[in-house]
Amino acid sequence: QVGSVGSAMMLLFGVLGNSFGQDFQLPDWLLTVGRITPNSWGVQSFAQLASGGTLADIAPAIGALLLMAAVLFGISAARLSRAGFAK
Repeated sequence: QVGSVGSAMMLLFGVLGNSFGQDFQLPDWLLTVGRITPNSWGVQSFAQLASGGTLADIAPAIGALLLMAAVLFGISAARLSRAGFAK
């Protein structure tokens, strides 16, 4: 079941994060909603680096990705602890 849910979430994040196309192909509201996905931050960072950007240019994206990772790790750890897996 986890594999099926994980695949569906990856596909949804890919669509919302615009992993399959160019920014001009999606409406503005969908690009705004897509900012909740790590895919969006990663795709935009890679595009910025490919067009001559520097590490300083993508620092906000790196910060956003690290924040997402910390929040999701905290949620996972709390749920595992309540389920009795973390002792």
